Amino acid sequence: MIVQGVISRELIIEYFDHLFIIYLQEEFLDNEDSSYFLSDLVINSGEIYPEELQAHIDRAFELDLIDPFFINRKDIEYYLGLGKNAALAKLKDNSYYSPIEDTVSEMEYWACFQDFKLVRKKPAGLGTLKPTAKKKSQKQARRKNRSKKK
Repeated sequence: MIVQGVISRELIIEYFDHLFIIYLQEEFLDNEDSSYFLSDLVINSGEIYPEELQAHIDRAFELDLIDPFFINRKDIEYYLGLGKNAALAKLKDNSYYSPIEDTVSEMEYWACFQDFKLVRKKPAGLGTLKPTAKKKSQKQARRKNRSKKK
């Protein structure tokens, strides 16, 4: 929403600052959910250029509250190295962060909107071999036996 001009970056930075202050308090430090939330907050802070939030981000890393599977200090250094304008331009070019304007075209490829017919497929390799003469004669014998039983 920042790059579309709906909300200012400064307002988001102020909001993120408030969230960091709350979630870096002692009572939240042992909460596993706080760790996931802080990791996500650091990711989103990085994407909008984290210069003003750097002290909070450093503290979260020092307290080992950030999951390195999702983001690490090198990622933050990368965003800082880009500079504010480049980071926001990169964000603007990412279609994931653009608003949905045509819901149908955005979702029509989803599997739940497809009319799939279940087709039983043969496992690879089966049905590709030609029946042997022995199998053919066994099949004919079974057919003959069926007709005699009736």
